[in-house]
Amino acid sequence: MGASESKLRIREMAEELRTSSIPPEREQSWWAPLWEAPANRQEVFTLITQETVRQIVEKQPQNISLIIEQLVTRIEACERDLITEYQGQIASHLLNSIRCLTRILSVRMETSQENAVLDETLLERTAEALLRALFVPQVTVDALSSPSTSFMDYVWTAGVVVHKAKQVDSFKYDIARAEVLDAILVLSSAPMFTSPLAYPEQLPHRAALALVAPRELSRAAAVSMLNTVLRYDDVGWGIPYGQHVVSGGERERVTVSALQVFLVLSDPYGTYKHGVSAFSDILHDLDDEKDIPFFLENVLRLLMNHHNCLGTYLPGSQHRIVFSPEMLLLYFRAFETRSSFSAEIGNSAFPAKAVFPVLYWIHESGKSPQALGIVHICAFLLLHLTAERDICVALNSKLSDKEVFFDLNSSFVSYADVYTLVMFRLFVDGPGRIESLHHCLLSSLANVSACLKSLSPAPAAKLVRLLELLAAPANLFCSPHAPERLCFMLEIVNNIVQYHYEGNTVLVYLLLRRRRLFEALNALPFVSPDSGYRLPAALRAEIDALERAQGAPGAQAPSRVDAAGSTHAGGEGSGEGSGESVAPKDSGASTQVSDGHFDGAEAGVSSQAGDRTADGAEAGASAQVDAGAGGEAGDGAEGDSGEKGSDGAPGAGGPAAEAEATAGEAENDSAMAAAEEAEATVGRG
Repeated sequence: MGASESKLRIREMAEELRTSSIPPEREQSWWAPLWEAPANRQEVFTLITQETVRQIVEKQPQNISLIIEQLVTRIEACERDLITEYQGQIASHLLNSIRCLTRILSVRMETSQENAVLDETLLERTAEALLRALFVPQVTVDALSSPSTSFMDYVWTAGVVVHKAKQVDSFKYDIARAEVLDAILVLSSAPMFTSPLAYPEQLPHRAALALVAPRELSRAAAVSMLNTVLRYDDVGWGIPYGQHVVSGGERERVTVSALQVFLVLSDPYGTYKHGVSAFSDILHDLDDEKDIPFFLENVLRLLMNHHNCLGTYLPGSQHRIVFSPEMLLLYFRAFETRSSFSAEIGNSAFPAKAVFPVLYWIHESGKSPQALGIVHICAFLLLHLTAERDICVALNSKLSDKEVFFDLNSSFVSYADVYTLVMFRLFVDGPGRIESLHHCLLSSLANVSACLKSLSPAPAAKLVRLLELLAAPANLFCSPHAPERLCFMLEIVNNIVQYHYEGNTVLVYLLLRRRRLFEALNALPFVSPDSGYRLPAALRAEIDALERAQGAPGAQAPSRVDAAGSTHAGGEGSGEGSGESVAPKDSGASTQVSDGHFDGAEAGVSSQAGDRTADGAEAGASAQVDAGAGGEAGDGAEGDSGEKGSDGAPGAGGPAAEAEATAGEAENDSAMAAAEEAEATVGRG
């Protein structure tokens, strides 16, 4: 039968399957065109259209089960024949059968009653047949010189678990492996078409894939998929444009499919019928000395691919991978399955480098509302990472030249500076729908704060600015959770001052300049709602003005705050809007409600007289606080014996005290100059 005749026969078969019931005892020759005619994936999808499969499902649903059974039977027969002797025609029949199965299952899974037609036995047969297809000699793996009955001998490439593979990593099997992996992914996609309430009970597909097959088979499949991902070469020979020459596009295709299948089947929260998933066990059982360094190094390498692509002199000289979000999920999956993973990162040779890719991705994704899911993943990753003290301490190390964000000032010299700035930008310039993550982000920043030995002037200024905007009445009274966020921010500042006062003199100076802010917070009444207490008239007027502005026609609830302490509606328009501005009595930051979209989060920062110019009383109080703090710290830089008082007269203490006071004044002047320059930088945006 020629190719054109077989294709015509497939169309006739589709019409007969749609209009009449096919008896199970129909001869094999009637089904042969399904695996004989197509030559590639595109032809299968052209001959067997989605509309054709949907019509068969609607009019003759029993025929769908019969088609799948015939295809699975043919796959099993081809696998048995190819184990002993390779035959090109049988290999073609195997791949064509898998392609037809992928096409039919992708449409069949759309209905919610697949189990009414596809019984559990057929699902288990399909799952095991597809997993075995991953290790068919001369189709998806090389034939060994001495045939082995152990599937672990056919693992695709070395890496974790299998440190020396018997297979040679080759590109010639990438297309066939990708076809099989796509079929497995389609078979695992039933939960996508299941309601969230019924999801825990509708897992026969994933249970069959992970556990119905022999344990060694599923374990070999999991190791092959994971090592294929970790071994992916995103550079290619280490030369510009090398990756485009090495493997074309098929290696990336099989890598993406392998990673997606692994993530689906390693879900630790899946309720499998026969126990824990073998795919989850792979991450849980990684060897601490050999596997963890290899896993962590390659995950971080692939996560840094996008950042590295932006730093090349030749445009497009390094290939930009398309599966970075999946790599973030794999990184997070390691934390889910290994309780000791944070400690293992802390004990590794590069704990700070494990945080930097997450900061990069949360910073880049925070610019786009479409990447909100990546922001959520990164926020939870940071919470896991900062729970380990060794990682937090390592953030004080210096950045390398290749790890600088390209839109940031090169003066940020440590990972802690980048961490602080990224958190500030998420609050000020992030998507409007991340308010639910504020608690998580501040928790991670609080974990880090006790280990911040020395912040640069600009990050210190922005940390104080974040405290100001969270303390502004427009933000403090806009949500029941706003006071909790302010308490977190006060804890962050208190941790830095308490544990690392000496190295953060700029931050301390900036806090002293905000004396009125703390006085205003101290004057706030903290009473229970049923105590009958009434707010002061001025504060009540501010809150009423905010409520009227939010309730006006076309107004929306505040969704984010800017660097001046203003709360802006989450609308999509870019106009200026007609807002109402109410200046609080005791706060140095202004409050503003606007109906327009915020253009440039840091562009609207205004200088407040109470923050920028200290009067005589404030200067005297600052000097006294500096003197007292310096005496407690035990160093001579801020000693109280030679410090100037509020009247400008030097204190008594002899020549030694005067010399010490002179040194203290010089250091204070340097810190003040750095702080004022940082404030000016923040004001310029």
